[in-house]
Amino acid sequence: MLESKAVLTRTRSRIPGPIAAILFLLMPLEARAQISLSSAEDLAEKNSPSVHGAVANVQRAAAALAEIKDAYIPNFVVGLGPGYSYGFPLGYPSLFNASSQSLVLSWSQRDYIRAARAAVNAANLSLKDAQQQVALDVALDYVELDHDLREIAALEEENGYAVSLVQIEQERVQAGVDAHLTQLQAELTAAQVEEKRIQLENDAEAMRQKIAHLTGLPANGLTTVSNSIPSPPAVDAMAGSEERSAPDNPGVSAAFANRSEE
Repeated sequence: MLESKAVLTRTRSRIPGPIAAILFLLMPLEARAQISLSSAEDLAEKNSPSVHGAVANVQRAAAALAEIKDAYIPNFVVGLGPGYSYGFPLGYPSLFNASSQSLVLSWSQRDYIRAARAAVNAANLSLKDAQQQVALDVALDYVELDHDLREIAALEEENGYAVSLVQIEQERVQAGVDAHLTQLQAELTAAQVEEKRIQLENDAEAMRQKIAHLTGLPANGLTTVSNSIPSPPAVDAMAGSEERSAPDNPGVSAAFANRSEE
């Protein structure tokens, strides 16, 4: 042991300080990112292509409404044309000319403005629906990952007890106190605990990949904050939610707004 330490000390002494610092920075470190539920939802909305598309639709609808309203604003055209005039009808030479054009009265233009406002309303509702859908997707994956991590922690503790039980049963069987069948049952229990833990780790890794895809964060070592998950609503608060879900749903409201454009 002393010899290995001396060799390690001699090896370190041969490496200059700056090079050793660079090698330390290049060493692979285990990255563990802990993120709360609200932060995951914000990152998912900023990283979602559907939300970006909905924002672009809102901007397009707002620009179309502004363009229709600008039809009532007069536009002026000023030109310069020195020289003599010719052709029919005959006129006087002109140095410059100016003209103005504006929409004064149009019954259909008000319908166009009303339809454009409905399109803006529908685009805003579609944006809200896309944001809620993204938040729902990342929340479901987040809650499942948190559940898997807590189950894995509990199974690791249970696995320690199962291994200790196997060792105890081995000693009791060797001492002739218990039958060999008892040891096999303890080993089977430990194997079942280990199998369940491996399954949960695979499921947790799948949830990490989904959250990483939604938020843009690295999936390696991604952990949750259990305190950031709100408690489920009470049973009384959920009563009658089916009747209120349809009018309060932004997707349904957007469909009604699109229908009103026609």
